[in-house]
Amino acid sequence: MDKKITIKEVKEFLLENSKYEKYKLSKSMNHRYKSWNIFYDKFIGFMNQDDKTEDDYDYIALHLSMYLASWGMYRGSSGLLQYSYKINVGLIEKISDPKYKKLINLNTKKDILENKSLINDLYKDIFNYYNNIDKIENRNISPTNTLVTKIILGTYACMPAYDTFAKETLSSYQILSSLNNMNVEKAIDELVDGIPDGIPTPRPLMKMVDEFLFLKAEEEEMDKRKNK
Repeated sequence: MDKKITIKEVKEFLLENSKYEKYKLSKSMNHRYKSWNIFYDKFIGFMNQDDKTEDDYDYIALHLSMYLASWGMYRGSSGLLQYSYKINVGLIEKISDPKYKKLINLNTKKDILENKSLINDLYKDIFNYYNNIDKIENRNISPTNTLVTKIILGTYACMPAYDTFAKETLSSYQILSSLNNMNVEKAIDELVDGIPDGIPTPRPLMKMVDEFLFLKAEEEEMDKRKNK
């Protein structure tokens, strides 16, 4: 029988693991692990504004760029490095469409499954925005799984970030670890398959799953190094 990620396992790992305490409760707001909290709070506040000005879009695009840089998406190999933060203003305009407000605070399996088609639309909007940049600017930004899902995690927190560590943990559970525009809903089904209905979480469910995926692989990597 395939292993499944359960909410019990996620909660126990996150709440009892000492590494998680460092990850979650870093004493300084200057720590890069706080970048998600800062950007997520700014974005949700922005989405809850009735009237948004051009300056508001500019301000959130700047915060998005800082969050992505802090989380490794402005490395030398990234096409984003060739642009100023202004390149993300158009993305914020696209993903702040009012239809996406339904994705705020998805804290149960039922919430996630009821909105998986909309999450897929969000993935496609981000992918297509960056995929078309080179047609306008002649400088490519590759909309990788990692980039797209880190933006989803930072904005609506309705998918984990599919970075290297997360993919390692997903593979160990035999859960789909590579995304495209056609399989996002299948990936969501697999992610929440072992989570019972009706159990709310203290913060967005997929943010907790993201922390679990990252830290579990990090812990295993550290154990490998110790045993060498």
